[in-house]
Amino acid sequence: MTPNPSQLFRGIYAKVLEPLDVKNTQLLIQRFSDDLKRDDAYLYLGFQRRVRRLATGQVTDAFLGSDLMVEDFEGYNGRISDMVWTYKGTADMLAPFFNHNEQKLSDEFKEPDGYRFIAFGGKGGCFPIVSWQLRKMYVLEAKPVDPGHPISKRVYYVDSQTFTMSRTLIYDRKGELWKSFTVGKSLPDHHLPENKGSGAPVDDFFSMVDVQSKHCTTGQFKAHMGGKLTPVSLFSVQNMRGGD
Repeated sequence: MTPNPSQLFRGIYAKVLEPLDVKNTQLLIQRFSDDLKRDDAYLYLGFQRRVRRLATGQVTDAFLGSDLMVEDFEGYNGRISDMVWTYKGTADMLAPFFNHNEQKLSDEFKEPDGYRFIAFGGKGGCFPIVSWQLRKMYVLEAKPVDPGHPISKRVYYVDSQTFTMSRTLIYDRKGELWKSFTVGKSLPDHHLPENKGSGAPVDDFFSMVDVQSKHCTTGQFKAHMGGKLTPVSLFSVQNMRGGD
């Protein structure tokens, strides 16, 4: 992105289309190249028709009533400096790496182009019906610097080939396992035609299971690689105000 006078490192933008009670809710996160500088985060609530800045603490609240906090997005969505990181070694473990078009796909959601999402099943419908691979993982432990943080640590399993976070275990303040986070990865050559040849793993689903309360939040993605649907103008507060 040029010019880049604010020295932004990246942006995340999300917009809710349904259900009606949260329709047009929008979230914008702007992260700076300077890791010591706090993110700018904004929330637009359609029924209020105004943009408000998110307080720092709100990134660890449940997002829209789900089992995810904003900080959980993509495995970890925060500053490196917010955590104390420890490398714990390697582990060979099963992880959901697969070819999308070879899996059992859902008929629940209909897409105009015929795309079908990953199917879920098992207890509570919390578990993806996909094939898993034995993968070499780097194990990282992250403990919050802030003593008031709602978790005591996260343990990340980072795939050694793609450097993506496919499995995360989240522990509560007492040090007990609280949530299990899984993000499925499809080979791009077996996904949407436009993703073929990109060489990058495609996020295909997520499942956040609260093992203490015994419920979950799941999501299925239709990921387009290449950035055609993400112009720079999308990642601005002005765009959020004009989103109705």
